[in-house]
Amino acid sequence: MKPHCYLLTRLTRALLSIWLFGACVVLAEYRVGRTTAAADTLLAADESAWKEAQVVSWGPEGTLTEFRALWNGDALHLRFDAQDRDPWHTMTRRDEHLWEEEVVEIFLDPNRSGFDYYELEISPGNVVCDLRMISPSPNKQGEFEFDLAGLETRVTIQRDAGGNPTGWVATASLPWPGFGPLPSTKSLSVPPRPGDRWRFNLFRIDRPRDPNASGARSVSAAWSPTGEPSFHVPRAFRDFVFEGSATGGRTGSAVPASAVELIRAAGNAEDEMVRLRLLQTLATREDLAPAVRAELETLLPIVQEWADGKSRPAMNDQRAAENGYLCRFIRNVQPAALGGPVYPAEPAADSPLRPLWELYRGRMLIWMAIQSGPVRAVAETRQAYYREARDLLRAAGQAFPANRIIGMYLGQPIPWPAMNPADPQAPAWANLQREAMDKLGTIIRWWIRERQLPDGQFGGGWGDDVEMWRWWAPALIAFEDPEIIAAQERISHGMFALPHMRNGFTSRVTDVEHSNEDSTDTIVPMMHLRPDEPIWQQRALRITELMREGWIGRNQRGFTQFKSIYFSDRKVDESPRRAFDTVYHPTIVMPALLYWQRTGDPALGKLFGEWMEVWLDAAKREENGKPAGILPSSISWPAGRVGVPVEGGKSWWQPFPLNHNDQLYNWPGVTRMMASTLLLTWHMTREERFLAPLQSMAAFVRAQGGGSRDAEPGSGSWVAFHARGILQGALAKYRFLTGDRQYDGLLDTSADGYLAFRLGGDRQALTQDLERTAEAFRSNREGFLSEMRWTDRVLNFSSNYLLYMDEAAPPAPNFQLLYSCLTGDAGNAGIFPLNAVRWRTPPRDLAVLVTDSSATAFTAELFHFGPEPRSLAAEFLLLRPGAYELTIAPADARAGAAPTVRRSFRVTGPRAEVPLELPARQLVRIDVRPSS
Repeated sequence: MKPHCYLLTRLTRALLSIWLFGACVVLAEYRVGRTTAAADTLLAADESAWKEAQVVSWGPEGTLTEFRALWNGDALHLRFDAQDRDPWHTMTRRDEHLWEEEVVEIFLDPNRSGFDYYELEISPGNVVCDLRMISPSPNKQGEFEFDLAGLETRVTIQRDAGGNPTGWVATASLPWPGFGPLPSTKSLSVPPRPGDRWRFNLFRIDRPRDPNASGARSVSAAWSPTGEPSFHVPRAFRDFVFEGSATGGRTGSAVPASAVELIRAAGNAEDEMVRLRLLQTLATREDLAPAVRAELETLLPIVQEWADGKSRPAMNDQRAAENGYLCRFIRNVQPAALGGPVYPAEPAADSPLRPLWELYRGRMLIWMAIQSGPVRAVAETRQAYYREARDLLRAAGQAFPANRIIGMYLGQPIPWPAMNPADPQAPAWANLQREAMDKLGTIIRWWIRERQLPDGQFGGGWGDDVEMWRWWAPALIAFEDPEIIAAQERISHGMFALPHMRNGFTSRVTDVEHSNEDSTDTIVPMMHLRPDEPIWQQRALRITELMREGWIGRNQRGFTQFKSIYFSDRKVDESPRRAFDTVYHPTIVMPALLYWQRTGDPALGKLFGEWMEVWLDAAKREENGKPAGILPSSISWPAGRVGVPVEGGKSWWQPFPLNHNDQLYNWPGVTRMMASTLLLTWHMTREERFLAPLQSMAAFVRAQGGGSRDAEPGSGSWVAFHARGILQGALAKYRFLTGDRQYDGLLDTSADGYLAFRLGGDRQALTQDLERTAEAFRSNREGFLSEMRWTDRVLNFSSNYLLYMDEAAPPAPNFQLLYSCLTGDAGNAGIFPLNAVRWRTPPRDLAVLVTDSSATAFTAELFHFGPEPRSLAAEFLLLRPGAYELTIAPADARAGAAPTVRRSFRVTGPRAEVPLELPARQLVRIDVRPSS
């Protein structure tokens, strides 16, 4: 049974309804009222003496525990009411290990340091264990010799009319002088003054008398959950505020019982629109206290933005991304641990709306860190965001136990609804691929149907929205799905309809990463989908016009290079901090590189060949500490020097300080993009010198024995380790293009499942990787859909968040693996794509494994899951012109297998389409070879 808790405040009958309706609030603070009652009266649990005390409770039904506290000039008075149908104890001596049986507990941290705090435990037998906790978990150290002088406790067993136990009440009186020996009180006023704040937490342990009895279970419940097995977690402590009178409630905060029920229903709702409607209904009520109404007016716009921003999309021309209707309102969030204003404004500690505020602020902090690379790159900053967010969500989860979304953020996965069961006739790889592709398709279609507007945008801001095609590639590029293609056309055409794209490239002067997205991520997918449409060819060539007109120039060494990281369609920022060519610049010209790859345009060959010369020169030189033969990540303009540090930079591998997105331009960064551009240039020109950097880096890796991730930055071993990752994609493409096996040893050390299969037939590695990707889609569907706030992070809920947490997390989806299996391309669909085939059919119910692809041959295994034969076409993209024979044959010779089919066809241009018919529920093999 899920834990629950409730809040009662003094002097306000209306807030009694919070208890009656089961709402749950873990307060940021507990307010200790001042009392005039005598100590003996309080120890006797006289209800009239305790009636003004604030009450909180926690724990599962049957072991619910209530707590109250009051104070005066003599002592601090505590009361625990514990539900328990079988209270028991065997220990009878002070400071025995009472926590091994049944107890109530309080930790009191007077100086709020998390060290030298006081722990008090009371058992049902009125046995006490109290001590000074010198340090908390994970290095717990306690001083059991410490006894609080003058401590008095009493326990009363409560019984029903039949004499059966129903619970027990423990009271305690802690005289102020007893706190004197604690180091944590040395600089404090004891007794405290009204308004003083200590820190505290409350606990209950309930154990079965016979642990082997049927149904026996133990309960270890914290009022403020620690998120860890230990109770000794100071970050979970809450404020313990000493008031000047016995009235701890906040005047004006009362809400009627029916309003509390609305808040409870809103918080437990998983559908954001349902929550919005409930809170809009709450806002129409005339019986809300002014304080609560003001808090609702602050919170409601955030709820509306989260749920219904699509109805009010706005265009922010100042920023390319992060300005869409899903996320624009999150940009102001800062964690309290890092300072700055709290957003949205924090309600009062005892406000009935506080759990809703915790729900929204907690999620906003998490999504900010998921999105922001600089936040995640610094462990302390990342932890500050995630720690505060999870503390907030734990509190919200206490209030709204039926809300599974909260649990998802706290490591309690939500299973994905069942889809197609595995087919026993299909091989394991096919069932796993189908599972992953079905769910990937579900995600894509949800975004199209639920998020895309008629102008094409998806809600994350145009500059992020256009990136979505990258993870769509397995369905978008490998297959032909009309709904997905239409969605891509909408956003690609929609981007070029925006005013800042009127000149064929962005008019905003911004860095290479962001300036390229608007054009590259709209043109490239359409060149895959509509390669013969002149508009996309013209838009690709427009990039080269702008490149010649101002982006590049001759440096002082006589080589052609880009002048800056920052430029637009008309301007180039040549200030020293930005005057660099980098390994990210291939993204700017990616559409033109693809056009060159397909057409062999000699003018483009001259342009890109001259540009690559500067990188050949930089790679071979030993300069600024960079080893000879290693591609750098940046070349300064106009000097043409390697990796000259800008202000805040440190070395050749980190010339840019780690802020904004400069880590992309540091080494290794995205140097793999330049490696692929050099390989493309070699492929198109057949000039061996363009392979030289790849060859020299491979030699360096071998000389260093592959290198080590943990080696000192800048050392040969460190360079070799990262160079291996830089080379993987380019060397894999080289291997498939040439059949040259000289680099197989390097590829084997870093190969994913598909590459391992292509290199050596390792089906187990392939199946294991497909299993991980299928597993990634077996839970937390909402993390890909309704909860996702950033359209360039749709698949990153686990990799950017859950994998940083202590709980077991699902793996991140590997859409690249799916794309490779379906197309035969060991790289991606961007720079120098080698996708060998496009299946002219929607992806549903078809599993494909390309086992060989080259300029003269193609092989694949296919399994069609449908009950009837399936007609489709295969569009071959890499085959040289000539005559070919295609064979479709059963992969095994079992009885009832479909007969072998042979078909001849001719390739006369860049693509050749061949009709196919696949049998139902049979694994077949397609072979394409030159006709004899």
